[in-house]
Amino acid sequence: MNDYRRQRDMADDEELSILFTAAGNDLVRAIEDCIELAGRRSAFERRLIELLELAVDEGLDDPAGAVWIALILGEIQSRPAIPALIRALTGSDEALAEAGVDAIMRIGEPAFEAIMQALDGAEEPEFEHAAYQALAGAAAWEHPYLLEEVRDFLLERLKRPALGARSLEDAGLALARLGDRRALPVLKRILKERFKGLNPALQDAIEMLQENAAGVPIATVVTPCRERVRWLTGDAFQT
Repeated sequence: MNDYRRQRDMADDEELSILFTAAGNDLVRAIEDCIELAGRRSAFERRLIELLELAVDEGLDDPAGAVWIALILGEIQSRPAIPALIRALTGSDEALAEAGVDAIMRIGEPAFEAIMQALDGAEEPEFEHAAYQALAGAAAWEHPYLLEEVRDFLLERLKRPALGARSLEDAGLALARLGDRRALPVLKRILKERFKGLNPALQDAIEMLQENAAGVPIATVVTPCRERVRWLTGDAFQT
């Protein structure tokens, strides 16, 4: 029995098992049903988290069901799912990592706090790339302290001499989306000293901040669940 079948067999609830078999409109309805159930039944939420952990920690062959589960957990803003969602960012499956980013941005403050803690000890470029994308989502939250906390965290990381090229690019772009003009002189210095004035990502970040005189954050639009499913599956759903 392969890992994919094992995961599906563990989803013994009918509402869960259909996530691994449905397509098109049936899949969307199944996801919407799971969102409703997980929002009012903590046991169902825990089951979703267990299945996500299985996919993330054991590297299942076909993690499509895990992608839908991650999106569901984001929709219900599941705090207990945060550790598993963060681990999903470290895997090689791009769709699952993107679903994890979406979920983290939907959950908000506690997920951002956990991401910043995880980044402090991070050594995997793929995780850092996804984590910076997620932190840029702080722009969408009207929280009295969150935006400044994320800005301060990213600016401190940007100043680290040992930060790799891709991480510098990702942190710089995140700060630009968050409208932190304090990053301008730092980005200009890094561009000159480390890249001899030539780095498209850092140049884009500098240009964004120069054009944003008021330092207004650019809110990241989180794709609605239905649209995300349609994009990932390539299905044309009926409305």
